[in-house]
Amino acid sequence: MLYNRDYNIYSGFAFWPVGDVNFVVTVGGKSQPIVIPAINQYVCELDEFSTAILDGRPLTLDVEDAYKNARVIEALHLSWRNNAVVNIE
Repeated sequence: MLYNRDYNIYSGFAFWPVGDVNFVVTVGGKSQPIVIPAINQYVCELDEFSTAILDGRPLTLDVEDAYKNARVIEALHLSWRNNAVVNIE
């Protein structure tokens, strides 16, 4: 469960999915299910990388995105380890 005062996101199997990943996003007290179809993430990553090279364009997700992603993953681990909410600024 990820949440702050404005929203929360719940997924039972967000990190070790087997098949589709189901999320429930709640904003302002209203919940909406979201289903992300199962894909091979490494194939998508290599496809994005090679297409960017062939088209001579920058990657869609840059180093700053990777840094932010690492901060979220670290916060998730801390939250799980300490059984507490971890805020990300």
